[in-house]
Amino acid sequence: MTKNVMIGIGILLSTSDRNCRGMALDHEGNILYVKGDILIKLNVETGEGIARWTGPGTLTKPAVDTFGYIYVGTVVGVTPIHVLEPSTFELVYTIDLTPSAAYARGIEVSKDGKDLWTGNLTPGGPVYHYHSDIPGVLPYDLVEEISVDDYGNPIFQFMITTVDWGPDNTLWCSHETEDPELQSQNGLVVLNYNTMEYATLYMPEVPEGSYNGPRGVAFSLSGDTAYVVSFNGHRVWRYVVSTGVEEYNQVASCYRLENHPNPFRHMTTITFTLVKDGFVDLKVYDINGRIVKTLINEHMTPGSYEVQFDATTLPSGTYFCRMEVDGQVTTLKMLVVK
Repeated sequence: MTKNVMIGIGILLSTSDRNCRGMALDHEGNILYVKGDILIKLNVETGEGIARWTGPGTLTKPAVDTFGYIYVGTVVGVTPIHVLEPSTFELVYTIDLTPSAAYARGIEVSKDGKDLWTGNLTPGGPVYHYHSDIPGVLPYDLVEEISVDDYGNPIFQFMITTVDWGPDNTLWCSHETEDPELQSQNGLVVLNYNTMEYATLYMPEVPEGSYNGPRGVAFSLSGDTAYVVSFNGHRVWRYVVSTGVEEYNQVASCYRLENHPNPFRHMTTITFTLVKDGFVDLKVYDINGRIVKTLINEHMTPGSYEVQFDATTLPSGTYFCRMEVDGQVTTLKMLVVK
């Protein structure tokens, strides 16, 4: 069914239009809808258009702080970020970000508006994090470029299309590639700012020729249900996390997969820890998704393990070590350099 949304006598959008570039909720629960270079506020109960703002180019998914101020950038160049007054959509001030991603489809902001994060369509990232002690007065300075963990292992290998806040101070990064051979590696990388750990929620398998790359995630008020949308896959998945997001991250970190050295020339040691019994499937894949080596395929008991991987006969390039434990998947990017 097609529905037109109007403000005054101007038709702003049609639900049959496939030009949505991002959505968010404002501080009152109304819908912020981005169509190309236009940002629209919709009444959550009636669907009536309340306000609109036209940006300088195709807009990112917007973000909202506790006070209701709306932050939105452009897909190309990202910066400057435009901060809009909640009711009138009047421009309050702009934020210049240096450095910034060349392209991104979404941004996020902390509740107090002092911290900003941006996605990055460059494969591998980074996710940029900025901070201002006094927003609107002092500039936003770069805090960190999130791309590798404490061991130097890449956190991301594909595009980080957008970022969304989740329960318990977690930032969910949509991590995707359009490569049909690597759809099994698409997922949401969850950065936990309470524990300073991260985990990956991989997307469900889809039929050959289909896509499952996530474009954004939204949560129920209770925080135990997540809705993940795929732009190219034309799907919405519903996840119910009975243990809660924080506990999910703690469980995922118990299977942390690492290797040393990385990059390496011939041999590397892959290590992991099990906190309970489980069936472990550990394989190495090449960049085209082909299995290079099956390292483990058996039931294992709790403990710390290490296994040697010999790449002597393999050419230089990127490889992925994928471990599945009773349906939970963790992937590690490895680089062979000769």
